[in-house]
Amino acid sequence: MKILVTGVGGQLGYDICRVLYARNLEYCGVDIEDFDITDPLATSKFITQYTPDAIIHCSCYTAVDRAEEEQELCNRVNVTGTENIARAALSVGAKMMYISTDYVFAGEGENFHRPEDPVSNGREKNGYAIPYRSISSCGSPGCLEKTGTILSKPCSVLPKARPI
Repeated sequence: MKILVTGVGGQLGYDICRVLYARNLEYCGVDIEDFDITDPLATSKFITQYTPDAIIHCSCYTAVDRAEEEQELCNRVNVTGTENIARAALSVGAKMMYISTDYVFAGEGENFHRPEDPVSNGREKNGYAIPYRSISSCGSPGCLEKTGTILSKPCSVLPKARPI
């Protein structure tokens, strides 16, 4: 199985690659230097050439405090970029997992959040909840994973890809 991990320059993407490496799985970790997820052609080209079986999408706009001022950039990365990944995954038959924090949700209830669940504090307009809805509209098979807090322990640099 070939796994593509977006956002390898960030904490979550890096840690996922660390786990894949430790388990001796074939993966390729990418970040904006490799291709810009907001560019549909670049995204499609990279994913078509790599032909992953699965994509773990960790790229996102994370500056929550600046999201109001940088609303367009936030939406371009979190919404358009996620849609581009979902469409490209569908085109190569890859399953997609999108990982995000539960920060967008109101925090009520004890069950899993669904894409149609209400969001809190105006985060809908800042592009933090829309990816949940846009992935399913692309028809890409996969899942959405929410997490409370992402904790990490810094460690040595990993290779961005495991050679085959």
